Amino acid sequence: MKKLLAVCAALCPLALSLVFLGGCALYGNDRSRVGTMGVCEEGDSVYFSLPFAGGEVTLAFDRAENTLSLAENNVECEPVSERVLWGDTFPRGLVEAAEGYEELAGQVEALDTRDEKYLTAFASKTADMVYGFCVIYKNATGFLSGGGQIDAKKVKKSILFSFDREEGELNILSTLENRVAVAFDGENVVYFYKEKYYLGDLSGEKEKYLCDDAAYDKGLTSYSHATFFEGGGWCVLYFHHSVDSKAKSFEKYVITDMGGTFYAEMKVPE
Repeated sequence: MKKLLAVCAALCPLALSLVFLGGCALYGNDRSRVGTMGVCEEGDSVYFSLPFAGGEVTLAFDRAENTLSLAENNVECEPVSERVLWGDTFPRGLVEAAEGYEELAGQVEALDTRDEKYLTAFASKTADMVYGFCVIYKNATGFLSGGGQIDAKKVKKSILFSFDREEGELNILSTLENRVAVAFDGENVVYFYKEKYYLGDLSGEKEKYLCDDAAYDKGLTSYSHATFFEGGGWCVLYFHHSVDSKAKSFEKYVITDMGGTFYAEMKVPE
């Protein structure tokens, strides 16, 4: 009994430190998983080829019915944009650039003027235009696995930009305070704010609610995750809600066009 009390006494300060110290969560809700996708059209249907690590998933969106489903036929859509910048400056992270865009990576990292930088970055090229965003965070979350987890709760701002490769010039187009950008086409942006997603524009005057974050975890650990895909004037939001109970776990897909005209969602049991 004395040994049990001694163990409890030793564990209590640690438990309290998890609650009261800044690094109380083991992992954060990372909303920086952004990529490009293939998009193609056939009649009223728009197909989206989503390149996941475990294999490609193709969605079919019926514009006439505003319905979303998994594609029944083998539809191969070519990417409509090229990823030219991605990554982060968190511990164990790295901002990477496609060949010829190394200068862009340096300029984006310089947007965070602190000695210890906490930012994520993404940019894509469509035709001759390059648009992207840099998300700057106050600091990192977590104390295990080396610390340094990306956490949407600690966002400071998102900086939307364009890049002129010939001139080597980065142009800041707008800044979103306390928001995490997840898709940007040069005019409109999809962003995370207080566990929800919105569609906005460069003026900051337009803000349209899209959906709640179906994968947002509030415990010490984060088993769920989200991934975002952009391309061809569209955005797909993917949520994997994962809990101990398989019956309560699910995947959810949300699609929107960047102009805010079309919207549909689909929930799939795990």
